[in-house]
Amino acid sequence: MTQLLSVKNLNKRFPNFQLKNINVELDGGLVLGLIGENGAGKTTFLKCILNMMHIDSGEVLILGQNMNNAEKDVKKELGVVFEQCPFGDHIEIKDVADIIRRMHPKFNEAKFYDYIEHFGLPRKQKIKTFSKGMKMKLSIVTALACDPKLLILDEPTSGLDPVVRGEILDIFSDFVSDEEHGIIFSSHITSDIEQIADYVVYIDHGQIVFNKEKDEIRDNFAIVKMTAEQFSHFDSQLCLGYEKNQFGVEALVENKSDIQEAYPELIFERVNLDQIMRYHSKGGK
Repeated sequence: MTQLLSVKNLNKRFPNFQLKNINVELDGGLVLGLIGENGAGKTTFLKCILNMMHIDSGEVLILGQNMNNAEKDVKKELGVVFEQCPFGDHIEIKDVADIIRRMHPKFNEAKFYDYIEHFGLPRKQKIKTFSKGMKMKLSIVTALACDPKLLILDEPTSGLDPVVRGEILDIFSDFVSDEEHGIIFSSHITSDIEQIADYVVYIDHGQIVFNKEKDEIRDNFAIVKMTAEQFSHFDSQLCLGYEKNQFGVEALVENKSDIQEAYPELIFERVNLDQIMRYHSKGGK
């Protein structure tokens, strides 16, 4: 299994924000999901590993090479999709193909047009007439047609309907199935992350809250439901965040099995990524 990405102690400072001590690794055959609220640092992190922003300290290796020393060679092996469509409003599909053919040595034009056909993108319309979802499809198609080893995706399913999102996720799953390719997938649509990711990195205020296998998150985290009276006897240090309501208290906990053993009378429910972020951001409210 090939290591595609290694990020060690990455730091990037801004006047009012800092990415602090970010450590991430990704091997071939895996999808890493990146979650966090708006402004948490997800897009900044992606731009740092792409050398679009210079880091203050740390190391970024892609396919074993340092971006500072081998950026041109490394980027031949990358497919990148950001939320904003990179193509001008007044060009058509054929113009996009012409541009990418000149820019990228691994561009596969046959594969490009196969995907264009598959997603029903109109060849003879100006891109300014495309919907947000159509522009996102075009960006994804272009990235895939360059035969990258590593896909770096920022909100790639934004603006797509559920059916097309499912098709895109299936394509991404096929992409990593040979264990030579990998994906970094940043999204606010956490259900997509839950469907496709092998690992989940949660960033909050520029720091990693956790970097865990998806199955470990599912098995170890839980929402605990209890009455106000039960909560008064519950060890508050076990709560990663909680919320009071008319029925009592709901709390986010980790190490579910240990807590279930200590408090067998309480109700434990499976948690999703949205709930983890919501309760973590609330703390105790």
